[in-house]
Amino acid sequence: MGEEAHTPAPDSDGPDWSRLWQWAYRLLRSKYAYDCRPADWEDMAGDAVLKVIVASAAGKVPSSGFDPWFCGLVHNEAIDHHRRETGRDGRRLNEPLEDAGEDVQLEGDLAQELATIDVQSLLDRTELEPHERLVLDYTYWYDLKSEEIAQILGGTTASTVRTWHRNALRKLREQAREV
Repeated sequence: MGEEAHTPAPDSDGPDWSRLWQWAYRLLRSKYAYDCRPADWEDMAGDAVLKVIVASAAGKVPSSGFDPWFCGLVHNEAIDHHRRETGRDGRRLNEPLEDAGEDVQLEGDLAQELATIDVQSLLDRTELEPHERLVLDYTYWYDLKSEEIAQILGGTTASTVRTWHRNALRKLREQAREV
């Protein structure tokens, strides 16, 4: 049965989350992300279990075929970790920000102001255009560059994406100052 053997069937008290975390950790260490540090394996295993918890709450955990589903989820965690570390193209490790100048200054100023503010409530209060919010999501949640975002959105250029990003940062900064 090897490393993938697991019986996650929940008992009356629910699944054994620590056992599930250990299984994810072993998969990452031996099969999916063996070149990472132990702290990374721990983080990725925790993220995988968190996704199972969220999927359970939403009723999206498969009743049959849990093992391959979970292995796929852990595998995707390893891929996401690799992309965060190196970028989608595998070449951005420790590369400086592409958008120098005003964007970097805006981000720095905004980071200082956000240190004492609830960011989620700030995002909820700020009137952002849908495309501006989307650019923020792709930039900060998915770590995508403006060229990649332009490709995803289609029909737009990287410079337009950078303009939307800059406008969204300005709006957030103005809203943060009003608080």
